[in-house]
Parts: sequence; structure tokens; C-alpha cells
Amino acid sequence: VAFVTGSSKKIRATLDSGRTFNDLLFADPDSVFYDCFFINANTCYAVGEKKFWKTTDAGKTWNSLYNFPKASKNNRSLFFLDENNGWVLSGEELIKTTDGGVSWSGINTGLNIPYSGGTVQFLNQQQGYFTDYAGIGKTLDGGNTWVNCFNDVGLNNTLIDLHFFNADEGFACIGNRILRTTNGGQDWKTVVSLGNGRI
Repeated sequence: VAFVTGSSKKIRATLDSGRTFNDLLFADPDSVFYDCFFINANTCYAVGEKKFWKTTDAGKTWNSLYNFPKASKNNRSLFFLDENNGWVLSGEELIKTTDGGVSWSGINTGLNIPYSGGTVQFLNQQQGYFTDYAGIGKTLDGGNTWVNCFNDVGLNNTLIDLHFFNADEGFACIGNRILRTTNGGQDWKTVVSLGNGRI
């Protein structure tokens, strides 16, 4: 089972490994969907321009849990550790929920990194990362303090994705390159370069 969201007012699902996709019965005329995140086979969260939703039956029915105070077209990345603790990286800030999306609060990272809608990932309650315009924010204390563990502003590229497999090894995509770290983001090396292409 997989869900697909995008700049539309629908969530699409496949049950045959991507050969066909069907629109779910759920559609909200007042909001656009940007990302969704499964925590198990049945429970999934979805974030949109104006609202936040949850399903507990693999997308058959959805409940709106939260209305964002201000609509944002950059609510692009959603990540949950479990059914209660999750984060959204929006165009304005990094926000967190500890009650499964019923309420949200902003996180002051203290970093001069524009929140243009990159990617957020937490490995546990303490260690987490987010990417955005030419920077990678890292925390080791649950988001109380942050450091920028990568800086590539001079190349005018945007970090569009990031994934860590464990506390040390992770990959990030920026412009025409894929970067790898083996020490938790202290150092990054280019492992793929597409020349004039872009990822």
C-alpha cells in the first residue's frame, strides 16, 4: 500500500505496487495536500496547506485534527516517530506535536536557514535533522539547541531531501549531487554527481 500526495486536493493510493492508482474517497475542497506519513499499516497522517488529518483505517476515512493559523504552501515535509510525536517543516518554521497532531508549537532553531520547505527527520526523541536552502540543521537534545552541520550557500543550490539510516550514516540531495555522511553530519562527501543535471 502506498499513498501519493502533491499540489492537488486529493490523496491517491495504490494496492498493486504502483501499477495503478485510485483517488481515495477523501477530498477536502478547502485544502491542498503536500505530504503524508505512515506509522503502521493503518495509521497515516497527512499535512496540507491549511489542515492536518489522520486516518486509522489505511485511508478509508480521515479526520481533520488541526487547522493551521496561517495557510502555507510550504508545509512540505511531515515526519512522525510514533503516534504522538511528529514534526512539520513549513515555509515559516519547524513545528512539533506531542499529542498526535491535535496541537502544534513552533521550534526556535536559532539558525539562519530559510524554511522554504525541505525535509525533516528524527531518529529518536533526541537526534533530528532538517534540510533547507543550503543548510542542514541538527539537534541532539530534542530540538532545544541546533547547529548547522552543512553549509553550501555559495553554490546557490537547495537541499531537497535527506535520510538517515542510523545515528551516523545518512544521505542528502542538493542540486546535482547526492551527499553522504558516516559521522552524523560532521562531514559530507559527494557520492553522485550528475554534471549539468539536477536531482
